[in-house]
Amino acid sequence: MLNPTEGFTLREIETTADVAIPADPLARVIGQGEAVNLARLAAMQRRHFLLVGPPGTGKSMIAQALALHMPPPDEELRVVHNPENPERPLVEVKKRDEVAKEDIQREGAEGDLIDPKEAPVNVAERLGFKCVNCGTYSSPRDRVCPKCARPKTAVQGNAAQNPFGDLLGGIFEVTFGQLGGRDRVTTTRRQFGNEEVVVYERAGEMVRVLDQKALEKRREMEKTSPRKVLVVGCIHGDECQGIKITQRLARGARPQGIDLWIVHLLNPDGHALGVRQNGRGVDLNRNFPSEWTPGGRPWDVEYPGPRPLSEPESRAAARLIRRIKPSVTIWFHQPQALVRAWGPSVPVARRYARLAGMKFRAIRWPRGTAPNWQNHRFPGTSSFVVELAPGSLSDRRAARHAYAVMRLARTLVAAAA
Repeated sequence: MLNPTEGFTLREIETTADVAIPADPLARVIGQGEAVNLARLAAMQRRHFLLVGPPGTGKSMIAQALALHMPPPDEELRVVHNPENPERPLVEVKKRDEVAKEDIQREGAEGDLIDPKEAPVNVAERLGFKCVNCGTYSSPRDRVCPKCARPKTAVQGNAAQNPFGDLLGGIFEVTFGQLGGRDRVTTTRRQFGNEEVVVYERAGEMVRVLDQKALEKRREMEKTSPRKVLVVGCIHGDECQGIKITQRLARGARPQGIDLWIVHLLNPDGHALGVRQNGRGVDLNRNFPSEWTPGGRPWDVEYPGPRPLSEPESRAAARLIRRIKPSVTIWFHQPQALVRAWGPSVPVARRYARLAGMKFRAIRWPRGTAPNWQNHRFPGTSSFVVELAPGSLSDRRAARHAYAVMRLARTLVAAAA
């Protein structure tokens, strides 16, 4: 066996099997002795090392071999989407033990990724991959079919017909139907002779499948997650510019260490009618139990309903809040152009106002509102209102609010560390 470090001539070689391959990858680089020696020195001293030269001279090979001469990394750098300035993403640094802990927590909860054509036909249609008219598959970002030029999805029917609906049932169903396809579909399937609940989620251009075990693992993670942030884009049907913010948040990267829960539209009937109340004439944000006071009649401006939580929308919101117990809840409204809170929620709300560049006012909760109920029912948490300006919310302002939500979430992570 010929030793490359000692040298040999071509006449000594009959086949490549005659040449011993060095165990050290740096020793496999031929003709760049000085660069190899400098690479070893840089690795030993933990110094930066710049390689410059024309293609084919061994730069990439030396760089790859250099990595094997360095100790294993104990940190992970992550590039995180910056909703305020997407061209300038944020960078997070995670220690090895933090990454390992996250991997263990996520194990079994990620589900499986499949091609949209492998999903059931009705699921592919409801997720926005398959056109309901001509059957063509395309990106879920395309609301209009590229082949037949017709809308790809149709607003789904009444959620009462689906016994396996999401936690918020028809609210999510109508919302995502209007926005061009749902983010997830819950149904059942037979697996090994047994019927089980299964969830299909959009994951970019793929479909994520969550079986019963993955769903149970996610529920376990929800219980142990230290911090949860809930953002509601619209509760009054004629004050829905907050949906632009929640949509930006849904498209962005999830903040590490925080469970970000998003409800785009809590009042689909009121939004469709262009009114404050829901379809039964009840102001949903006066229908919560804390300090609820009867009075008025349906379609009055602040009619609180016949009793607390009489409406399916407010009951769905209350179930979600009881289930996840968010550390912070942000409710978007219009048109006062300020952030308002009372009691224990004031410090967090004031911080959000600074991040979003808005005025802050300490204003007592009205009777029967969601923040009133949350602040009394869940001590130690914060729930406040962000009143956007009247009219349409610009993309720049929507990005600023999405940025404020993410920054606020990161301060919660830092406070919990």
